[in-house]
Amino acid sequence: MPMTYRVDGERHLVLVALTGIVTLEEIAAVLEGNRGLPLDDRWRELVDVSEMTELAASGTHLQQLAQVATAPRFGRVAIIAPNPLTFGLARMYALSAGAENVQVFHELADAETWLQATAS
Repeated sequence: MPMTYRVDGERHLVLVALTGIVTLEEIAAVLEGNRGLPLDDRWRELVDVSEMTELAASGTHLQQLAQVATAPRFGRVAIIAPNPLTFGLARMYALSAGAENVQVFHELADAETWLQATAS
């Protein structure tokens, strides 16, 4: 399965990794998993797409998902996308979300630092 989803309740952190060819259904599964979490800005999400090779969804689908995903469920969402293609797709997602709490990073360390800036 090209997706792993883990909730670390102690650290208020959701860890997601998407690998290989990722479908719209898999992204929707991440969003569905997030719905089970409390509305609490202490929660943060780290999404790693560094091993994703293809996104089997259109830009329009990505924009629609971003609008649904930006409910105030998380304090911050960091997306790790080291290669130019996935970085561009992730930036498009972040811009479509229209939220300052979604940022895209090339490096894991930068994403973790940014997430920790508001950790309680």
